[in-house]
Amino acid sequence: MTQIPMYCAFSFLIIAGGKTILLTNEITQGTIYEIPLTIYMLLNWLWLLGTLIYLNYVDPGYMPRFKPFGFPVKQFYNVKYQNTILPRNTCETCNLVRPLRGSHCRVCNRCVNEFDHHCGWIGNCVGERNKGRFVIFVCIVFINSVTAWLISFYHILFMPGGSIINLLFIIIIFFMFSITNLMLGSLFISHIYLAFNGKTTYENIKLTKQRRHDFEQFLEENGIQQHKCYCKNCDKKKSSQNDIDEEQVNGSCKTKRQENEDVLSRIERKRKEMLLRKQFSLKYKNETSPYQRGFTNFLHIIFRPSPPSFI
Repeated sequence: MTQIPMYCAFSFLIIAGGKTILLTNEITQGTIYEIPLTIYMLLNWLWLLGTLIYLNYVDPGYMPRFKPFGFPVKQFYNVKYQNTILPRNTCETCNLVRPLRGSHCRVCNRCVNEFDHHCGWIGNCVGERNKGRFVIFVCIVFINSVTAWLISFYHILFMPGGSIINLLFIIIIFFMFSITNLMLGSLFISHIYLAFNGKTTYENIKLTKQRRHDFEQFLEENGIQQHKCYCKNCDKKKSSQNDIDEEQVNGSCKTKRQENEDVLSRIERKRKEMLLRKQFSLKYKNETSPYQRGFTNFLHIIFRPSPPSFI
């Protein structure tokens, strides 16, 4: 089941990429660009297919598995890195103390060094040993997707002849490439942003959740309650989503909400919350990742050699 998105991506590359090569040959037919452009598109298409298969099978940086510890161990160990104290977590599944940027992938059920995320489109994790090739792959696919989108757009406008089925097929490819361009473009930009900030996708998500929790706690410390209720009716509402209307919430919830509304009006509450948000953002303004960042980190990710595999 976890390989289904990868099979879909592979099939899309075969069908849409093959059709793009035929359209390129048809557009450039009879010109000096016919042979070189067709050969270029063909080799590019074969490289993309080969790279997708490679990324699916390569070891992303799996950590070895060990026998159970046999003695009680701490959940995490603090280590000093670049004058910063960072935790190294213990994995009870793989029975090891993870590296600083390592994490356990729930899909692969393995610990991955420098875990970025599990990509369903390649059917594999993105980690220390394949992140550079993954970023290059996303970049090349994005460039080819934009090129194919322009080729199909040109064909629809200036070469609409042929059968209706063929024209409909080209229009479908055009809209599919439109969606693909948005997805791949945002993915490539996000990886560039994370590389320049010295973060992985997993670290960024984890940090965002932590910041949200810290912000809610910061609001509560400054007198703004978040209306969190733990009564049975509210728990039921969370679990069933829509089974219970707001009117059926326990009276204790209504009492607490009414008390908070009496202390601060909605307008005053909003103004105070905005001021506190500015104070909170200034608090973390100069906080940066302890790991390497900037353009040098981006080049390091792209060009660094793959470390040896543990499997």
